[in-house]
Amino acid sequence: MLFTCSWDIEFTGLSGEETHRIGLDSPSSRRYDLHVFDGDDNLVKIPVAYAEAENNMTMGKDSITNGRTNQERVHWAEGTAIQKDDYFVLTAGTASDGSAKSYLLQYRNSDKSTKTSPKITFKNMGSGEDLEYSVSTSGTVATIKLGGYSFQLTNDSSMGSDDFNLNVSLDGDTDYTDTANPVNFIDSYGSQWAVNVDGGADSGNANQTNLTGINFTMTTPNTDDYDNFVPSTLIYTITADSTPEVRAGLLMDSADNFITPDGETEVKYGWTSMGAFITFSEPSSDPDEILMEYPSEQRLPLVYVTSGATTSSTVSGDLTSVKVVDATKLDSEVASVSAQNLITVGGPCVNTVSAELLGNPADCTEGFTPGVARVKLFEEGTSVAMLVAGYSGEDTRLAGKVVANRWTELSGSEVEIEGTTYSDATISAPSAAPAADDTEETTE
Repeated sequence: MLFTCSWDIEFTGLSGEETHRIGLDSPSSRRYDLHVFDGDDNLVKIPVAYAEAENNMTMGKDSITNGRTNQERVHWAEGTAIQKDDYFVLTAGTASDGSAKSYLLQYRNSDKSTKTSPKITFKNMGSGEDLEYSVSTSGTVATIKLGGYSFQLTNDSSMGSDDFNLNVSLDGDTDYTDTANPVNFIDSYGSQWAVNVDGGADSGNANQTNLTGINFTMTTPNTDDYDNFVPSTLIYTITADSTPEVRAGLLMDSADNFITPDGETEVKYGWTSMGAFITFSEPSSDPDEILMEYPSEQRLPLVYVTSGATTSSTVSGDLTSVKVVDATKLDSEVASVSAQNLITVGGPCVNTVSAELLGNPADCTEGFTPGVARVKLFEEGTSVAMLVAGYSGEDTRLAGKVVANRWTELSGSEVEIEGTTYSDATISAPSAAPAADDTEETTE
């Protein structure tokens, strides 16, 4: 009977997660910047490609042939000397568990070792702040500290002169020469950007000049950022044409993800399975731009099964059919908890409907334990309510995922849920027996 005239399936859009705008932007016809957000959630614009000539790019902000001593190159891998005004990416932590943080710094200046109390200065390109450290004349020259991580640096040229060259441990370990493994940039909302280059004059992945291609692969490594469907992998490709100007392309799991609406030209739009909305601008004589509204957590489709006339009742303690309404409401919009069947999400500290179901306790945390969520059934007259709530928002979200994905494992009138992900969460009977007047029901 589910798909007969008794039921309707309604799609009302995607869940309203916070988003920020990331991707490739072109500040000039010969350059691309990668827009991402650092470990402190500050926007950074990494100059990732400059067109020198056809099939010849520099990874940096400007041309290496303009006679300037300082090139303003961008370093993703160790093994090449960082000069004054160069940029470098720092990343430490583990991307798969959400602990990784990335930053973009610029080497501003340093004092020669013979000066009294010599200093070295970097600019944090996200916050705009200058980071100044004392210079040691032996061993580690200085240690950069950001986001709870430490990055050591040493000199790559004589410290007898100002603005000496540097080697920096970009990944926070003690190795300064790992040319084969460039660091990834981890955006504050969890997307991971891995760089790979074609051609080049330097060694390994430390190449910065004479590049024929620059590629970025974007993935979502932290499984807590999405449900049970792995988000799309995106590959951004950058080349230089004969003009010379930079050009970009985007490879997705399916080309069908892009459409150009009627009445528009030189632009196409698409969605990823993460719920990121992509705008791909393709002007005929200017560089392409590929920017997306990337969510803090996966945007999920809001799909409702609605029906018109079924009712609810209990038979021998088991739930039977219920009416499913076609609306999602705020707690303030629910006039009566007994007038309809409800699934109420959130504890009594944040949800007045939940508070009423639980008897409006004076202490809104009563009955809740940090790290543990509750799913509890209530019978309100002829209606049924299900409470999905935890001590914290994270606990509540975990319980919601368990209800959505493991509902066949729920039994009784109340369960407790504890864990880090819905797939390995523990479902158990409540630690304290329910009150004597609680209605014993089982979920089906």
